Amino acid sequence: MNFFTAQAQSNRTTRVLILLLILAVLSVAIAVALLLSVIVWLSGNVSFYPYSQWLLANFGFVAGTALVTIVAIVLASSYRIMTLRQGGARVARELGGTPVEPGDRDPSRQRLRNVVEEMAIAAGITVPDIFLLEHEAGINAFAAGFSPADAAVAVTRGALENLSRDELQGVVAHEFSHILNGDMRLNIRLMGPLFGILGVSLLGRALLRSGRFARLRSSRDRGLPVILALGAGLTAIGFIGVLLARLIKSAVSRQREYLADASAVQYTRQASGIAGALKKIGGLKDQSLIRDQDAEEISHMLFATGSRHFSRWFATHPPLLTRIQRLEPDFTAKAFSASDPALVMYSAQPEARPQGPVLAATSLRSNISGIAALLETVGNPDERHIQRAQQIHRSLPRNVEAALESSQSALLLLPALMLHPDTPTRDQQLGLIAQQLGAERRQRVETLYDAIAALPPGYRLPLLELTLPRLKQQPQARVGFFIEMLERLAAVNDSMEVFEYALIRLLQQYVEQLAEPQVQRHWRGLEHPAMQDAAASLIALLARVGHHEAATVKDAYACGMAALGLVPKGNAACPAAAANWVKVTDDALRHLRLATPAAQQTVIRGLLACALADGRLHPAEAELLQCVCALLNCPLPPIVSATTIEQ
Repeated sequence: MNFFTAQAQSNRTTRVLILLLILAVLSVAIAVALLLSVIVWLSGNVSFYPYSQWLLANFGFVAGTALVTIVAIVLASSYRIMTLRQGGARVARELGGTPVEPGDRDPSRQRLRNVVEEMAIAAGITVPDIFLLEHEAGINAFAAGFSPADAAVAVTRGALENLSRDELQGVVAHEFSHILNGDMRLNIRLMGPLFGILGVSLLGRALLRSGRFARLRSSRDRGLPVILALGAGLTAIGFIGVLLARLIKSAVSRQREYLADASAVQYTRQASGIAGALKKIGGLKDQSLIRDQDAEEISHMLFATGSRHFSRWFATHPPLLTRIQRLEPDFTAKAFSASDPALVMYSAQPEARPQGPVLAATSLRSNISGIAALLETVGNPDERHIQRAQQIHRSLPRNVEAALESSQSALLLLPALMLHPDTPTRDQQLGLIAQQLGAERRQRVETLYDAIAALPPGYRLPLLELTLPRLKQQPQARVGFFIEMLERLAAVNDSMEVFEYALIRLLQQYVEQLAEPQVQRHWRGLEHPAMQDAAASLIALLARVGHHEAATVKDAYACGMAALGLVPKGNAACPAAAANWVKVTDDALRHLRLATPAAQQTVIRGLLACALADGRLHPAEAELLQCVCALLNCPLPPIVSATTIEQ
């Protein structure tokens, strides 16, 4: 599915879901109010007051009870959402997940981390936290979080032990589809209201338990029948409310699973991986069961059904056979067989690093890979991007790999990425690093820079995506110190370059999303003048960066504006770079983050048209495009699709 269409659909689904959940909460609140009113009425002298008259006379009491119930559900939901502010890692840990760290030498864990990191590089997003559900023998997985910055991917031990690399890649691709298409954010938001409605049932059960204990202590307590009746009623109402919420959750989840299966096939360009995983679920004794007591709460997030439902109406996933037949129409239920360990196709040894020369790209021809083709890859990687990601991932220098395995050393990759290729400027920057970090770390940063500088173009942004997750293990003050140091490094030659700006802003955005994962966005179309000015500013920036002669800059700017459907002001010349271009660009990005998915699609089309105006896409332009798209939360994969790469 097109990324922007998926985002728009996710927004529509969210609005419908909110409406349905509001109706469910109102229904529960009204039911609780009526239950309490009946109990109070029955406790009085019912012969003098028919219930209908009593209800009219005490309408304020009933309405107040309903209002208190709504407030209680909202407070419980808010509490649950607050506990989830730590993102997907919190959900994974609640289910007993253990982190899979970069330096882990266990071959199966290493294979999982490699697959997830390759998929993240291919998708153009930061690497999510990776967790293993050690005690779960069934084949399952889930992605949780509010945004890619705080996302986590968790896989069961059963999946790790029973799936081949292709099958594991298919499962991980399925989960990345949920991340990229907005399903993950929708799924975690569901957990709050579900918890609030469940609280009514839990309160009823608590009253029933307290009633039983009171009955054991004294059988003459006249309040016992009231407590027991209220407890039984709240339990029943809560149960019905939970069923309603599950119906809503299941209806939303089932259709998204079909789309995620299809996306996984599109990403990997082969159906056998994900189909093989589904087949093994059907043949495995434990299938996809999650035995943790909290599994029901996250059932809608799972790769496959995590529990047994007594009705298909409450199933969060389509039938297993139906999912397989959508991938392989000739498959039948008779073909299910127990998982055979001999079919597990991964080696017990660490994965081999490929040998041979690394592709050195200097420019990309746009006559093969056009604007539409590149635009379609936004949030929508395919097997070519995965292959490119594997190449990048497996050809990293040893000292860079070692740095990524340590949260302390990983921080040194940030200044290494910022060092300038011009020797005098770089020497000044290294002097500043020595002042800030000491001579030893200065030497390590320089060594890392030398290794990174020897790599082909297109490695800096993937390296940043691999580095950013290590910031989660650092104190906030230390991260802030490094951001300030990077800004000082950029100002060494009295001017900030565009990539330096992009790197610093990506780092700041990542930190902000970690701190505020639930930032609400207000959507605005491109017809708004402020949005048009913002889009024009970004196109002007890209035109000046990617083209050096006045005529080509003017043509690039005109092409970009035409793709927006706008006529450049004045004589169509590209505006000169403002002295405060950093502030202008910040303002433009701030506005465009509020754009509708359709408006963002148009803006990125304009950026691509601007970059490709001269018929060529240079690596620096490709890198800047990826950075800008990442800052707009529209991840652009490595630009390698259907292109001719000149040596």
